[in-house]
Amino acid sequence: MRGKKKKKESKFGVAIEDGQSMKLISSLKEEELLDVEADSYWCLDEFLESLQLNYTHEQPGIQRMMQKFQRLVEECDSSFINYTQSSPVQERKLAGHFKEQGVEFVQFSFRWMNCFLMREFTLQQIIYMWDTYLAEYHLNKDNVEQFHVFVCVALLLHFKKELIVECFNKDFADILLFIQDLPTRDWGEMQMSILMAEAQEKRLQWSMSARVSKKEVSTK
Repeated sequence: MRGKKKKKESKFGVAIEDGQSMKLISSLKEEELLDVEADSYWCLDEFLESLQLNYTHEQPGIQRMMQKFQRLVEECDSSFINYTQSSPVQERKLAGHFKEQGVEFVQFSFRWMNCFLMREFTLQQIIYMWDTYLAEYHLNKDNVEQFHVFVCVALLLHFKKELIVECFNKDFADILLFIQDLPTRDWGEMQMSILMAEAQEKRLQWSMSARVSKKEVSTK
């Protein structure tokens, strides 16, 4: 799923390349196709079931994810230092910059949580990302929601320099327009892999920090 022209072993024991996928599918027997359809349906059904609170009255799941997203951006963000001495932007955190410009997280985070970034990436990029999400789901049903929030944190902080330096003299509308049309369309497998790795790193750091804080409180 993750790479073009990359050979992989199918469940039927056949080494294939992505360009040969349609040929392989057309050669499958009807009972084999039914197995694939059943597996695909089960994966999607289980995945969506874990997100039910996102699409019920008042969408408590999405509200929880948005609140956590803003809190994590504030916690995971380190001070940005611009090495241009003449620039007025010396040390600044993204959340503080948003506050100064009147940008509210809810103005873009709702779409990111509600649509699972499907409007920020191409279909091929989404397939790569959801492949990682399904692997997280296999480990723990609660991992998908949590990991998605960290992916959003990593994505926003990836463009921190552009949002602070390049948008420094721009207004509220310009910042939102940039966020709503992030330059990610040309990202390949490497960039998506880096984004997933950055999200995983931030989650591990946050988890370790939370455990340390909890331990310090319990010893007092």
